[in-house]
Amino acid sequence: MNDFFDKQLLKKFKEGDLVSWKEFGSVHKCYGVVVDLPLKKMDNDRVFAMATVIMINGDEKEFNLGMLNLESKSSHAE
Repeated sequence: MNDFFDKQLLKKFKEGDLVSWKEFGSVHKCYGVVVDLPLKKMDNDRVFAMATVIMINGDEKEFNLGMLNLESKSSHAE
């Protein structure tokens, strides 16, 4: 991964952080907790910084980090 934007996002988010996002067409925020920060290779061989998030309903969903807003930093030590 050599994309400056993705590197900055990986520095911003950590496991345990509370994040939010808006579903397409919605004005309401959705919330979840980051449980993993994998790198994912797409069809064009570009690597993206992703986040696996556990949503309030318990489901897991994967997001591009650029789609998430940081609501609260995790207080646990790494």
